Amino acid sequence: GRIPEELFDIQRLKTIDLDSNQFIGTLSTNIGKLTVLRQLFLNNNKINGPIPNEIGNCSSLIAWGIHNNALSGEIPYTIGALAHSFAIDLSNNFLTGSIPAAISNMADLAFLRLNENELTGTLPSNLWSLNKLQELLLSSNKLTGLIPPHLGNTSSIERLTLEDNQLTNDVPLSLCEHFGKKEAFLSSDCDPGALFQINCDCCDKCYGPLSSKVRQTSCPSTELRVVIKREVLSEFWSARVLRNSPSWLLSDGLNRAILRGGPYLGAGSCSGTNCDSDYKVCAASSECYTFSSNLNVENPTIDPTFEIYLDNNYVNQTEENIIRSDRSFAFRFGNCGSAPICGKEGHIGTHERKVFDKLVNISGVSLSSSHTGKDSIEMEAACWMFNTDTRKMDPFDTYFLYQRYVVILLFYKTNGNYWFNNSNYLSQAHECDWFGIHCDENKLITRINLSHNNLSGVLFPELGELGHLKVLNLGDNALQGSVPAEISNML
Repeated sequence: GRIPEELFDIQRLKTIDLDSNQFIGTLSTNIGKLTVLRQLFLNNNKINGPIPNEIGNCSSLIAWGIHNNALSGEIPYTIGALAHSFAIDLSNNFLTGSIPAAISNMADLAFLRLNENELTGTLPSNLWSLNKLQELLLSSNKLTGLIPPHLGNTSSIERLTLEDNQLTNDVPLSLCEHFGKKEAFLSSDCDPGALFQINCDCCDKCYGPLSSKVRQTSCPSTELRVVIKREVLSEFWSARVLRNSPSWLLSDGLNRAILRGGPYLGAGSCSGTNCDSDYKVCAASSECYTFSSNLNVENPTIDPTFEIYLDNNYVNQTEENIIRSDRSFAFRFGNCGSAPICGKEGHIGTHERKVFDKLVNISGVSLSSSHTGKDSIEMEAACWMFNTDTRKMDPFDTYFLYQRYVVILLFYKTNGNYWFNNSNYLSQAHECDWFGIHCDENKLITRINLSHNNLSGVLFPELGELGHLKVLNLGDNALQGSVPAEISNML
């Protein structure tokens, strides 16, 4: 039910903790009556609507969180009056508008979590005047513009997340200098191929279409490992090797980087096997890969050794698959021949093969007939895309390819022909126009509501690829089995 209004008449209240319940409705404007309230915790409920302006009257608040609800509207500028607040968590809601500049008035603020919302606008330049700020989480919003060059002036900050936004410039040198001096964490959209890619030489984690969120489960198809082996005898040679190591690149069948390294990896001093570097990425067992490296012309005797493993199996480099030049070498490995796709031969370089390889990356062995002796449900969904769907998906636009495939798979896996309402499913309309699918202005699925719709069957791991999904409501159906662990990949 709703939070009773009478609660706000108890004006001596100092703590309200209603975390992890089922409260609904909006947050009352009468909360402004609680002028001695010090702690307010309403996390993990179903509270919707705006944060009332009257929150600014709670002048004694030091810690408050309304995380994981359905708040909407803008963050009120009146929160600037909460001068004593040191911790605010408004993450995982539907808040819009810009970050109010008035936050800079909160001199005691140490923890600010605004991630997983729909905030827009630029980063307020005066936000970095908060000299007690330790944690600032801004990931998964729609923030634009530049990263302020004086961001690194906030000497106390220890954790900063900027990924999954639309920021456009490089991470400033001053910020890298700050994070290079202490045990801290910095993340941004610095993954190769990110839609709004920025350069960051000091980020602890890079995000983007090629990495998405950190995968919490094993790879669906196969895992690729690149091991860079170096043996260094002194700190002097360590630094020299790292500076002069050759650049290397692991590319998929689209000639798109999925792993890369060098020339300077920032590993600091090392000795012996401590200089080895191990890189891993999920890949498709059906795909043909290319590994390339420029040769170290300046110091040819200290080039590292590259070892590549496909599902822990060492990939031999033979003269037949190596391409050499004066300054570089490359070799291909994996499935570089044809592959059966929906009754046809899918040859390297064709549109169908490129799309198929990307689908294998998330469905693995299920996307074949060999393991069951007949076409799997995954193959049935893929064949509908190849043979019937006129919306020819772009294999380079991996996220939207996965999004349409997952919704098609949802129909097949939960017996969509027997749903009460399956309007537009398996039609040529955009999946955002199919019943129960809700998207934002960028055509990214943010909500799925198919409750009370006679779904049966089981949930499936590929649902974890919907990285922008915030609401999944499949209640009051006849689904069985366990919730796939891959759902955690959305987090």
